[in-house]
Amino acid sequence: MRHSPKLVYEVRELQPTNDGWARCEKTGRANVACSCGLITGWASTADATRVYGEHCGSAPQTNTVRLNVGASQGGSEQVLDIVKRWLKR
Repeated sequence: MRHSPKLVYEVRELQPTNDGWARCEKTGRANVACSCGLITGWASTADATRVYGEHCGSAPQTNTVRLNVGASQGGSEQVLDIVKRWLKR
């Protein structure tokens, strides 16, 4: 069976900023789930990362996205409004 593990970080919502931007922060816990049936449940991020590495033999890949769409960065107010509404979901 081919493994396809996913490392999911737990986040909690914070109060939105005064101008309506949604905010969240990592809790320090993560969960590993794999197509083979492995589910660790919530554990410390360090433990979940270790389990991920032991399970598939490599460190998890991470993706970070930075969004700069405000008018001051050359974006349109319409795009900024769409992104705000999307983040509030």
